[in-house]
Amino acid sequence: MISPDDYLLLREASMESLHKTRFTLKQDDLFWDVDFFSVDKGSPFYLVMAEVEMPEGTPWQPTIHPLLEGFDVAWVPPGDKRFFNRHLSDPCLVSQLLEEFIHESKTTPKLTNS
Repeated sequence: MISPDDYLLLREASMESLHKTRFTLKQDDLFWDVDFFSVDKGSPFYLVMAEVEMPEGTPWQPTIHPLLEGFDVAWVPPGDKRFFNRHLSDPCLVSQLLEEFIHESKTTPKLTNS
């Protein structure tokens, strides 16, 4: 474990940082995590992302949580490094990632409640 002083020194020296606020929505046996990303506390959000952890080997898609209906929703394969926090800490890279992801999702079936 590092000391609080060492933590502050390392944090100041880091090249990447982000502020993430998480809300969790329960739906049956599943939990949706909705993350709001900003450069620092109090700054505008540049990304809002929701995810649901599926039990390993689950062959079905969950029903979208009612609070998430109406938003673009698509599957992200487990372990997709593009969506790791370290890649989401740069708003410019996130913008490029979203353009790429939207382009990809046009050819990928969307997750729907139908």
